[in-house]
Amino acid sequence: MEGADSAEERIVSDAHDYLDRIWDCDELPKPERDWIRKYWEGLFAWLLFRPEILKDWAGVDVLNGKIQRFVEGQETWEDAPDIKSEYKRLCHLVNFVISRDGKLREIIKHYGRED
Repeated sequence: MEGADSAEERIVSDAHDYLDRIWDCDELPKPERDWIRKYWEGLFAWLLFRPEILKDWAGVDVLNGKIQRFVEGQETWEDAPDIKSEYKRLCHLVNFVISRDGKLREIIKHYGRED
């Protein structure tokens, strides 16, 4: 494989295979499978409420509406104004789900949600 497009296709394919293994772990007994899925849901919810991690690790500044890019080896932060409203909408949705899901609340609390 050569080129950025081929590399991106490979990464997307590998990520899809990885997620299939997490979510389609049908060989496990149902209680274990449900726990694994709930754990991952908790991780993603926890990460959502850590904008500093999203900025430092993923290069997405959800509070200021910017996306980190590297163009010809130079770092730049591009404006992406829709990110702020989408982030707010997603936080609202996840808070709603958390309010209705006791197991998810326990997992997030156990792993350190601080709000």
